[in-house]
Amino acid sequence: MRILFVGFEIVPVDEKGTFIGGNVNNVVRLSKELTRRGHEIHILTTSYRYKTKINLNIYSSYLHVVPTSSKYGSISYGIDSVLKIIREIRRLNRLYKFDIVDIHSGS
Repeated sequence: MRILFVGFEIVPVDEKGTFIGGNVNNVVRLSKELTRRGHEIHILTTSYRYKTKINLNIYSSYLHVVPTSSKYGSISYGIDSVLKIIREIRRLNRLYKFDIVDIHSGS
């Protein structure tokens, strides 16, 4: 199956590959196991606050990052991010024809 996971800041915060947050770790664990079982996993996420030199490949998943320009946690960040994510889901789905789109949110 071809699966798309969607969520905010699904990236490691340091060079050791540390992930912070329940939703983030849930996506990472699911991606790892589903990739191991032979599924094609794509992750769509927002750009991240932490500026480290990190290899963004998460367990052989395809990572798609939507750039954000507003201050993290602001109303404009939420609106900007959601609108860009919706457009990108539609674009990626035309390209890859996902069997499942799984959206993760903290609220």
